[in-house]
Amino acid sequence: MSSHGFGESTLRPKPDAVLQDIADYVHDYKVSTDLAWETARLCLIDTIGCGLEGLRFPQCERLMGPVVPGTVVPMVCPATRQTRW
Repeated sequence: MSSHGFGESTLRPKPDAVLQDIADYVHDYKVSTDLAWETARLCLIDTIGCGLEGLRFPQCERLMGPVVPGTVVPMVCPATRQTRW
């Protein structure tokens, strides 16, 4: 590998303090109530249901595919009719 100083640096910059605070909070927070778990479960079920419902409409189905043109999705969701977008 050449080290002439060309190209971009591969060193990752330190995250912003606010971003680090959010990540620490999410990682360290302990859910302690059944109501919080139930609410999270219902939100997840609702999100999956809305996504599956959207697959009934071609305009929405196109939005759920990969964003990079030419991407091949080897393991497709059974609800979709496409293996490529």
